[in-house]
Amino acid sequence: MDVDEVLEPAASPLDVAVDREQEQQEDVLGREHGEPRTGSLGFEALSRGAAGVTFVDNDRSAVKVIRENASVLRCADACDIVQADAVGFISRNSGIFGLIFADPPYAFGRIAALPGLILASGLLAEGGYLIVEHRRGTGFAEDPPAVPAFTRTFGGTDVSFFQHTDDRSRSGA
Repeated sequence: MDVDEVLEPAASPLDVAVDREQEQQEDVLGREHGEPRTGSLGFEALSRGAAGVTFVDNDRSAVKVIRENASVLRCADACDIVQADAVGFISRNSGIFGLIFADPPYAFGRIAALPGLILASGLLAEGGYLIVEHRRGTGFAEDPPAVPAFTRTFGGTDVSFFQHTDDRSRSGA
């Protein structure tokens, strides 16, 4: 897998002057807000041994870039690329995932409810992790309880980590 081969969306040219701190943040966050997604975190998971990755994005241009990158990286067989609204996907999907990374636009009106929806849906495997990127200081809905195990802050962005445990699933019932 050659990083130089990964396609970047036309709307976000690579900025070679990015300092190391910002580069580390982008590695964790996957993209800056407002730019089409590339699937970089999912492709990184595949390169580290994940059996498969499901990409869900409502943006047609992002889905196109992710498909092209999967082809260039020769891993399309391990990718399920879905153009759909995330909440609709959550309600219609019956798969079980060990890791879910949610990176909705900050303007998405249901960010506070998203962790609870995912945890209650049965999509996250027992012991699995849900990682949600959101605006700093976002509170999460308490029904069902969605309390992050921990949160890391990068400027005005928080990345909250949730773990599905048997105790948490019983407390939400």
